[in-house]
Amino acid sequence: MNVIRMSYFVISFFVTIAVLLKLLGEPVFNKWEIIGVLGDKIEVGSGNTRRKFKLCGLEVPPLFTERSREYAEYIMGRGIKSVRLVESSNKSVEVFLGEENTFLNKEILIRGLAKRNGDQCEHGTILQTAEEIAKWQKIGIWSTKNQN
Repeated sequence: MNVIRMSYFVISFFVTIAVLLKLLGEPVFNKWEIIGVLGDKIEVGSGNTRRKFKLCGLEVPPLFTERSREYAEYIMGRGIKSVRLVESSNKSVEVFLGEENTFLNKEILIRGLAKRNGDQCEHGTILQTAEEIAKWQKIGIWSTKNQN
């Protein structure tokens, strides 16, 4: 009899979890919204909670702060609903936007709006490649008019 009760409890537990996950749509920890991006900093919120982070792997020079903010707003203006943050050991984050997982840090680097720094990021190889592409294309920071 105890086996039947235990089985009933386990099945009920998993059914309840499945129903809750279906109602929530996605895990609560993915419910961040971007409040603002300024240079290599980002502010996110969820309900009454707000947090500020540095974007992992990049450094935006002062001359490009406004352009990187405008570009981030352009990306977010495309109806992005979800934001996933991957936090590194130094409290900086990699930011992935929407269902397509657009990697914001990479997008800023690949457009030459930032330089790669020494942060140890989970996707550091991707960031390094993005910077190399911007250098090769001579865009943004890497354009000849910005090489003083």
